[in-house]
Amino acid sequence: MGTPGAAPPQSGVGPSAIGHLLRDRSLRLAAGLAVAVAIPVALLFYFQFRAIGDLEQSSSVVLRQLSQETANRLVKDTQDALKAPQINVLLGIPQQQAEPLDLPAIKKVFDAALDNEPFVTRLYVWSDETLAHRGEVLAYDREHREFREDAAEAPLVLGKFRELAPQKRALSLFEAAIDGRQSYFQSQLRFEFPSRDRMTSFVAVRVDAERLRSEFFPAFLRAKL
Repeated sequence: MGTPGAAPPQSGVGPSAIGHLLRDRSLRLAAGLAVAVAIPVALLFYFQFRAIGDLEQSSSVVLRQLSQETANRLVKDTQDALKAPQINVLLGIPQQQAEPLDLPAIKKVFDAALDNEPFVTRLYVWSDETLAHRGEVLAYDREHREFREDAAEAPLVLGKFRELAPQKRALSLFEAAIDGRQSYFQSQLRFEFPSRDRMTSFVAVRVDAERLRSEFFPAFLRAKL
């Protein structure tokens, strides 16, 4: 990213110059917004925090250029967008639809998430309380729009959430490199009631960190400004 004053002088402000300015400004605003969001960051989930943390560069100047009202609105809108997968997917699929698996109902939720939440890369469902696909991690992504049992990262996903299950937290998360790209995984774990000693199912989302940083944030801010 260029520094202020580094651009060559221009005789006019044409469409290409405006487009270049918009792109650069959106990227700088994405970085600036990271600082504003860092204040209520406890409200966000781990992968949201890490993604925003990656943007914290050259931000103080940008924030001074924004009105407080605009900054507050952008923070709220960004928080709402980042929390959407938890509200619409992880909480949107009740335990009764995973135990046993109700794949048509789950597919509707997954399709809506992929349509409306562009930073979600892949979704997963796993159940130990079902007949069909018992114990299998079913993956669902944009390219196929169907449940698959052969996702290369499936053993990793299941293994990590099994490691986290003894903590008995409904929301669990971890970070891992998949095909050389850093990804954030977040899941709603379900347990046997009332002891919560055994994980019985989970629904999870995967977010590509680089795509979130380089594609989602700039596009999101361009649409808001």
